[in-house]
Amino acid sequence: MPFLPAPPGEGRLIFSLSVDSFNPFHNKTAKQSVSSTGIWLVLLNFPQHLRYLKENMCAVGVIPGPDKPSKEDIYPYLELLVAELLELWQKGVFFSKTYCEALGRFFRGMLIPVVCDMLAVRQIIGFSSSTSHNFCTFCDLDHDDLEVCDKREWPAKDAEVVHKFARLWRDAPDRKVQDAIFDASGIRWSPLHDLPYWDPIRYAVVDSMHALDLNLLQNHCRDLFQIDLDHDGSEDVSRQIAQPDPRELATRALKNSMRRAVGLITQNNVNTLLEALLKEPRRVLYAICCTNNIIGGNRTIVVGTKWVLANDIVAWVCFIRSFMHD
Repeated sequence: MPFLPAPPGEGRLIFSLSVDSFNPFHNKTAKQSVSSTGIWLVLLNFPQHLRYLKENMCAVGVIPGPDKPSKEDIYPYLELLVAELLELWQKGVFFSKTYCEALGRFFRGMLIPVVCDMLAVRQIIGFSSSTSHNFCTFCDLDHDDLEVCDKREWPAKDAEVVHKFARLWRDAPDRKVQDAIFDASGIRWSPLHDLPYWDPIRYAVVDSMHALDLNLLQNHCRDLFQIDLDHDGSEDVSRQIAQPDPRELATRALKNSMRRAVGLITQNNVNTLLEALLKEPRRVLYAICCTNNIIGGNRTIVVGTKWVLANDIVAWVCFIRSFMHD
């Protein structure tokens, strides 16, 4: 049943959530910065020219500094807000008097968009950062596959899968297991998952403020990519090419990990293969899939998180062994 429009005699409220950090002392002195974090709700029932007036916004709370809450440290504060939102969704609230209803009116409400900057929105919804392998909040394209520019090749995230990994992270027996799940999936539990209607993919808003209003997109195009309409593009533009990591220990560790992964595949115990592969670096699993042309599902290229790649390898091993037995 649609939440809107409301039945006769009942009001429906739609909120957006915003979380951001700010310096309560304004200007930085001697490069010292203090951060407090504010949590706001905006009532989207208001017309756009009224909803962001300070008298119409709801300051839910302020997390004192001097530092920003890191990772899941912000979740105890969000749990308090979610408890109120759950009551507003499940039971509703009766206001004894409103501007138009002298005898009061019953209201129900829900939270839809999370409107934050790129860093905050990922922390709020429990996703990994934009520099991780799971860099996108909408698709499962991996950081190693940034050159894939065809949207038809971008595997869409599944909200049910996100909820599944969030529950696995929440119910993990210890921190070590939680870190392994987060490393494999890029997903941790967020109190927003307690809202039965909440969709972590559709309700996370793309950060357009920094990209457009603060001209980050313009700076990237003109300064980083050196796109200039005053030139015909025939000039040879110097580029800084990243040099390979010279540290021999890192290279040796990667080779050892590749040997372990190959050894796991050649063993007979398929039941423990998935768990063992998830302990290896994602780039090793990606290399194995590329080398053996292991592509799962209906995809045409090798993409996916560590969890996706490991499952593709296990399915491939099972197929090969069943084929050999036949």
